[in-house]
Order: sequence, then C-alpha cells, then structure tokens
Amino acid sequence: KLSTKLRTITETGIEIEDQDSNISSIDYPHVVLALGYKAESSIYDQLANQLEVDEIYNIGDSQQARTIMAAIWEGYEVARQI
Repeated sequence: KLSTKLRTITETGIEIEDQDSNISSIDYPHVVLALGYKAESSIYDQLANQLEVDEIYNIGDSQQARTIMAAIWEGYEVARQI
C-alpha cells in the first residue's frame, strides 16, 4: 500500500496506518524489512529479543553494508530455506 507506515510487527503479522490514520492488521507468516544503506542491526536486535518465533534472520545491510546484488542474493537464499 502506498502512503502507509508500519506501526508494529506482531506475532502473526503487521499493523499498519494509512494516510487517513486508519489502522489495519495484516497476517503474514513472514515479515522482511528492507531499510537503509549502512549496517544497522538495532531493528533485528529488538525483534530477536521481543518476538517469540522459531526463526529470525539478520540479512542484508542489517548484517553488513554491501551491494544491492549481494543483499538480493542473501534474501533469495533465506527465502529458499523458509
């Protein structure tokens, strides 16, 4: 959805808020965040400590700043596993 911001990640999916301040919940079995241009693992660290899930992966620039192709490949490899 355009003009929508992520409010929170829940045990079952996400909660979003649209441009009119309407809040919706969407159930997803997996959530992938793609943010930033430098290594920044604080979101991963927070999720790993707060969520009770079987698996959580730290990939892309969250793990180490690198090229887009390397991040895409890493995401592809993780997606194949799940």
